[in-house]
Amino acid sequence: VDYLSSRGEFVSPYTPYQPEVSQGTLQVIFEFQTLVCQLNGLDIATASLYEGATATAEAVRMSQRVTNRNKVILARSLHPQYREVVRTYIKNLGVEAVEVPYGPDGRIDKSALGRLLDDKTAAVVYQSPNFFGIVEDVQALSDSAHGVKALSVDIVAEAIALGLLEAPGKLGADIVAGEAQSLGVPLSFGGAFLGFMAS
Repeated sequence: VDYLSSRGEFVSPYTPYQPEVSQGTLQVIFEFQTLVCQLNGLDIATASLYEGATATAEAVRMSQRVTNRNKVILARSLHPQYREVVRTYIKNLGVEAVEVPYGPDGRIDKSALGRLLDDKTAAVVYQSPNFFGIVEDVQALSDSAHGVKALSVDIVAEAIALGLLEAPGKLGADIVAGEAQSLGVPLSFGGAFLGFMAS
């Protein structure tokens, strides 16, 4: 990050209020959004969000607004702190959050998911790799969500994993959000984290 931020394309020898620096900031944001889209196999991305948990909550709110439905299904294998932040965001908004359990293999119990899905479901929200480090079947989860016209929301807690795994967008995920701190922003006194969202 230090090396990239000192390259001529991104900054200039002028003082920070010069337009060249503003242009460099726009270039950095464009590069970030392009990378997020490529890693996730989706068309558009935010410039960034606060961190992974709030990015998850924003993805839930987005799915609720897009579908005009008020029920979200959260995988119990989604990071517990992420689930709590989602519940905090949707409290008093008339949005119901129900949890789907995981099976003995650590993946979402597909039969339990089938029983929870209905025409009120806005989204199925899951993490892959999940809280246990197990890769979920994104295609199957997306197909299940789409079967009731709900959105498939994949949460990524480790962005580097996207370099190895198939892009969630290519497997049917409608929204992908998560934590991108590992892409190069060093932790310093408890920060900085970096949320992302693509759709």
